[in-house]
Amino acid sequence: MTELLLLDANAQSEGVITRIDQGRPEQVSKLMALGLTPGRKIRIHQTQPQFIISIENTLLGFDAEMASSIYFTPVSS
Repeated sequence: MTELLLLDANAQSEGVITRIDQGRPEQVSKLMALGLTPGRKIRIHQTQPQFIISIENTLLGFDAEMASSIYFTPVSS
């Protein structure tokens, strides 16, 4: 499967986080604290005007800058 940036995802898609860009340590810490870690399954609910994703039963919202640090592999639902 192809690895994509969350920034390029379509709404209503699902995938598994493959990695977090380590370029911004503060941002990485925030994402990890929110549970966005490699191996976690996510569902993308919305991509505009902000990103809304879910992990298990938790909805998370964040901006495009944070989405540009998350890589995932799409999976079929």
